[in-house]
Amino acid sequence: MNTESSRQELIALTNVSQNALANRMTLIALTILDCILSAAYLLEGVKGNRGWLYVGGVVLLAIVPFVLGWGFYGIRKDHAAVKHVVTVGFAMLYTFVLFTGANDLVFTYAFPMLIIVTIYLDRRCTLVAGIGVAVLNVADVIRKVAGGQFVAEKLPLYEIQVFVSALIVIYIVMTISASLKYQAINGARLTLEKDKTTEMLDRILTISGNMTGNIERVVGQMNELSDSVESTLSAMAEVQSGAAETADGRDSKSCL
Repeated sequence: MNTESSRQELIALTNVSQNALANRMTLIALTILDCILSAAYLLEGVKGNRGWLYVGGVVLLAIVPFVLGWGFYGIRKDHAAVKHVVTVGFAMLYTFVLFTGANDLVFTYAFPMLIIVTIYLDRRCTLVAGIGVAVLNVADVIRKVAGGQFVAEKLPLYEIQVFVSALIVIYIVMTISASLKYQAINGARLTLEKDKTTEMLDRILTISGNMTGNIERVVGQMNELSDSVESTLSAMAEVQSGAAETADGRDSKSCL
């Protein structure tokens, strides 16, 4: 029963699309992040720290990729558009809050999405998204400095914003590269094992063929031997019959 259950689980896994799974996990992560950001900005609106027009803009930018992403996922779970909708949509939201946010830690909003996008194992997509995040953060620091917002006390924070953004991108790309390398290594190992198994099967088939040929030859020789024995027995029977006839003839002459 356990063996059958394991087999069914393996069959079920083989029917799962990797892209469909990545889409689902990414959309769940986007949903959680958008809900948190929307709730945070709605709270800011309630407190009066942000105007409702601004809050509405943030919520709208959060909802649009959420709705589009789940819509494409509903059409086809492995739809390639999901990845692009999520990355581009969140990039627009991130750009807006980064350049209009009053909190200096807004730049950290991008890190959860950069991490979750790695699930696609798409080095190019992640690299483009990461470089975009790094460039936006550099541009944001330049904007603050040029806009007169620079103060000596905030210099370490600006350095952290730039360097941490760059390091996150570098490490994420390294992680994807390592994952792809692991896949290539495992694929190579599986190929070698397959080749060894195929070679072993070929040898077994060759040996079996040789054994079959030898058995056929032995059977043929046994048949020939059987024919020879039968011929010999037949000849001996004829000789015995002839000898008996000769003896009978002698006995008849003796009686005369």
